[in-house]
Amino acid sequence: MTFENALLTALSAVTTALVYVCRLMWVKQEQCEKDRYELREEIEEMKSLHGVATGTLNAVRRCPVPGCMFRDPPLNPPTEKGIPA
Repeated sequence: MTFENALLTALSAVTTALVYVCRLMWVKQEQCEKDRYELREEIEEMKSLHGVATGTLNAVRRCPVPGCMFRDPPLNPPTEKGIPA
């Protein structure tokens, strides 16, 4: 085997390895993109629900009724059977 043949063989092996790694990365990238699109709707829904929950909590905490049980919750809420958490 001549020096040129050895270089061509080595170049072929490196190219094959690079193509294999690129193919693996391409498949993984497609999976990630698919997952991202599937989860995007769920994330948007969670953001919306978080906004509603935060707004509701702020409204309850600002209750203008004197002695409202929701406005100033106790620092140590009662626990089951009187045992602190």
